[in-house]
Amino acid sequence: MTEDGWKQISILLGILLIASIILHLIPKIPESKQPQVVTQPPPDYYTQAPGIDLSNLDESRSTLAISVMNEIECTCGCGLSIAKCRNEDPSCVVSIGIGNNVVRFAEKGYSENETKSAIVSGKVPEINVSVDDDPFKGPEDAPVTIVEFSDYQCPYCKIFFDQTFNHILTLYEGNVKFVYRDFPLGFHQYAQKAAEAAECADDQGKFWEYHDKLFQNQETWSSLGISEFKRYAEEVGLNNDEFNRCLDNEEKTREVKKDLQDGRSYGVTGTPTFYINGRKLSGAASFSNFVRIIETELKESNSIEYELPDYAYKSQKHLESYLIARKMPEVLDNFPCYCGCDNLGHKSLKECFIEEDGSFEVHGAYCQACMDESLDVNKWYGEGLSFIEIKNRIDDKYGSEKAN
Repeated sequence: MTEDGWKQISILLGILLIASIILHLIPKIPESKQPQVVTQPPPDYYTQAPGIDLSNLDESRSTLAISVMNEIECTCGCGLSIAKCRNEDPSCVVSIGIGNNVVRFAEKGYSENETKSAIVSGKVPEINVSVDDDPFKGPEDAPVTIVEFSDYQCPYCKIFFDQTFNHILTLYEGNVKFVYRDFPLGFHQYAQKAAEAAECADDQGKFWEYHDKLFQNQETWSSLGISEFKRYAEEVGLNNDEFNRCLDNEEKTREVKKDLQDGRSYGVTGTPTFYINGRKLSGAASFSNFVRIIETELKESNSIEYELPDYAYKSQKHLESYLIARKMPEVLDNFPCYCGCDNLGHKSLKECFIEEDGSFEVHGAYCQACMDESLDVNKWYGEGLSFIEIKNRIDDKYGSEKAN
């Protein structure tokens, strides 16, 4: 090796020696003071969500639910997370509803990402909704239970009452239990008192008569107030003294508020809100929306012999006529059809809708006369008319139309 090579090696060794001496001179940091990874949550992370019941969750599931509530924004318009909204605005009913849905998904074993995805997409878990001790119509053990949270002063609740309520009870007679629960909205001046009045009527066995009276006269009492409630009590045949004492002493205030509190815990934020065997349906939904859910539930419980065909959902009239045919085929078998379909081998109105094997006949979906006649038969049958009276009306109405 040349003299220059030895010089370069000597210089390098010198540098390494100096570096080693410098490292030994630097004070060693004690192990206990070494920097640690900080795992504490950020300042705006909340470990509790007041008003949300986590008692049915174990520690890991509870942690998952709280984590999701810290990441999902409340849709009330506050711009805060669900957890932060619950802590800063305990009166917010929107955050209660969403938070309770988070808990229900956690109970079902959803992962954190699955829960967030379900909430963001608007998916609602099936809920075991208590019927409490509230009034109901239909068999107690019906395969389908519909629980309505409603407000007597709500215009959308009246739309449901006018357009859908009685159709469901009539066409699904024996298969549906319908439960009414109160959810008076704070901005409706007389809603709370109307609910209390109906509960007072229930004490005398006249709940549904009073319920109907309130919806039928909603516009009147919404402007005139409590005096009308006492007048309606007399009109439906209640003992006035008992009713007035119940209403004036606010004997049903706690009962109505319990319904309100229960509704909020299930995620109810507006009216009407329905739970059909735990499946949530909100707003003045169309008759077909109810039918689709009811039919699904009846199918799952093996409570129907054959399903409605897709073409039955073409309109409400289609749905009603096919449901009538399925409900009372032997009644329709007693009436001739006047639509001229005898060339198809139809000898009765029943055969316009139902094949010999029990399946649905497509003809009924295209024939207005068949549908109109079946609706009239069902209407008059429900009014208690005798077979002869109904047949005479059908002959008069549809026989004369065919003759013309």
